[in-house]
Amino acid sequence: MKKYQNVGKLCKAAAASAMLSVLALGSTVSYAAETTLVQDSDSAVGSLSEDGNDSEEVEVTDPREKWNFVDMTGTEIGKKREPGHEYLWTMPVHTVYEVKNIYRKSGQKLQVSGAITSGVNKLCNVGIIEPDHNGRYVEDYDTVTHTFDLDQTGYYSVFARNVNDVEIDISFSYYLR
Repeated sequence: MKKYQNVGKLCKAAAASAMLSVLALGSTVSYAAETTLVQDSDSAVGSLSEDGNDSEEVEVTDPREKWNFVDMTGTEIGKKREPGHEYLWTMPVHTVYEVKNIYRKSGQKLQVSGAITSGVNKLCNVGIIEPDHNGRYVEDYDTVTHTFDLDQTGYYSVFARNVNDVEIDISFSYYLR
């Protein structure tokens, strides 16, 4: 009989030990998940720049030699080109619509915004052409806004670029900062 009592105690001890292992493992998994979430949220916040931009700028040398540009500076009859004006364009495949002759000084900023209004999950690509004729752009799906720091004095252009394989409708604007 004593043999069976010891087996009962051993079973209870084994059950208690198993329960503690499950609790400890659960805590470890919970801690690991919590740590991963904290690390992920830190890296997401860490990718934002000081002015809230979360899209990475891409530089391009002589974009006018590589892309199909269309000058849209004076295309809207009766409307004066000015910062904050909303341009509504239907852009053919693989074209770049630009607004030219925006005078800025080094140290100032230009904010460019684009929103594709024809469907979802299309790349929206907006940027600037600098006085030295090189460009910078950002892209994201459907909507993108970015503030470019300017390091040259002279005339800039702003642009929207259709990199999709279909025609897009886009709302485009720029602001002086």
